[in-house]
Amino acid sequence: MFQSGNWLRNEGGSWTLFTTGITYTSTFDRNALADFDKDGDLDGVAGQIGVNQEIAWLEAPDDPTQLWTKNQIDPSIDGSLSVGVADMDFDGDQDIIVGEWMGSHILFGFENDLCNSGTWIKHIIDPGGDGLDHHDGSQLVDIDNDGDLDIITIGWDQIIPRIFENLSGPIIVNLPPVLALRIRYIQQENQLISK
Repeated sequence: MFQSGNWLRNEGGSWTLFTTGITYTSTFDRNALADFDKDGDLDGVAGQIGVNQEIAWLEAPDDPTQLWTKNQIDPSIDGSLSVGVADMDFDGDQDIIVGEWMGSHILFGFENDLCNSGTWIKHIIDPGGDGLDHHDGSQLVDIDNDGDLDIITIGWDQIIPRIFENLSGPIIVNLPPVLALRIRYIQQENQLISK
């Protein structure tokens, strides 16, 4: 069980606690595990809430019981209480979707380019500004069964489910990967829209 600052190993009836050695100025919040650097082990991503707005990926060592390495992705996500991980552009690595609970309520996509440039490419999927936050969400699913991943999110202050439909089209072999930026925002109070 991964908890950002530590993880617990199931010993078949009992649990052993290991620290990652990672800390944030404020409280860890949403997290996920994925092999971000394609080295065969699970790394973590951790958001947080509070005065420090950093989101980072946590690189696991070969022996995960040893200290992990924090790698900042972005220092300015205001309340990353929606975090999703999937290969959004089908290029073989795991990308990160983050929605803000506070601030402008921006929905970000971080395209994983670690194996090429060693960086994350930041995309704004939705600029926010409509008063609708992302508290629980960034759930990635092909909701319209068209072969790409869409984003489902919901707020805390405005409990309105929203679907961000991926309009990037079918994946075509031998073209450079493109993170799904053309996303149509569908909103209807208190119900999920299905097509």
